[in-house]
Amino acid sequence: MVAQVVAVSDVTTDEPHPFRFAWPSAGAQADAEASMHALALRALATAARATFGPAAKTDQALQQAAQAAEAASAARAKATAAQGGPGAAAAGVAAGAAPGAASTGTARTRAAAKARAAKAVAAVADPLRDEQFSAFELSYGAGATFVYTAHTDASGADRRYVVVIAQPDFYGRPHAVFTQTTRGDMLGQTPALRLVDAVDADGDHRAELLFDALGNEGAGSGSAVERTAATTAASGTERQFALYRVLAGRATLLYASNPAMQP
Repeated sequence: MVAQVVAVSDVTTDEPHPFRFAWPSAGAQADAEASMHALALRALATAARATFGPAAKTDQALQQAAQAAEAASAARAKATAAQGGPGAAAAGVAAGAAPGAASTGTARTRAAAKARAAKAVAAVADPLRDEQFSAFELSYGAGATFVYTAHTDASGADRRYVVVIAQPDFYGRPHAVFTQTTRGDMLGQTPALRLVDAVDADGDHRAELLFDALGNEGAGSGSAVERTAATTAASGTERQFALYRVLAGRATLLYASNPAMQP
C-alpha cells in the first residue's frame, strides 16, 4: 500500500487546519454517498447516450444503473426522514415526502423504505469500481463539499471514468457544481481525475481540491496512488496534477500540469 501526503512550502507559519467535513451522523454520510453515487451514474449515462445513442448496450446498462441508484438514494432519504430527529423534516422535503412524514413515521414505514432502497440496488448490477468519496469543509464555517470519483468495470478503451464535485442545498440534497467523464481511449485529451486531497495552496485559509490527472500511463489497474507511483518510476515521466477552486457554486481550474488541461 502506497500512501501520499500533500505539503505546501510557505515562508509564513500558520496554524494547521483540518478541512475534512465532520459528519453529524453515519447515516448522513451514507445518504450523501448514495446521492453522489447516483449523480456519478447519471453523468456516465448522459455521456454514453450522447456518444453511442439510446440503442447501445452501454447506454442501456448505464441508464438502468442510474435509475436504480436514484431510486435507492430517494428511498434512503425517505427512510432517514421517517426516523425523526434534527433535520428530518428537511430530509423529508428533499425526498418528496408529504408534510408531517418526519414526525409521523413508524417503524413499519422506515423498514419499508429501507427495503425499497435495498431492492433498488440489488435489482441492477453496480458497474462502478474503485469508488472514492470524500467530504470537506473548504473554509471556516462553510458547508460541505463532496467529491466522488470512480470508473466502470470495463477495461481498455471501454472503461469510463467519472468525477463529481457537489454541494448540498438547503434540504441537504447534493447538487453537482462540476462533473467530468472520459473514456479509456480519450485519456490523452481528457485525463481521468482522481482526488489527492484538499489543500490551502495559496495561504488564504480556503482549501482547493488537488487531483491526479491520470493519462494513458496512469489509468491502469490498481489504486490511483499505486498506479501513479509505479508508472512514474517505470517511465521516468512526472505525475500530472490539477487544482480546482470551489466557490460560489462552481469549480474553477486554477492550475494543471497536463498541457491538455491548461485553464
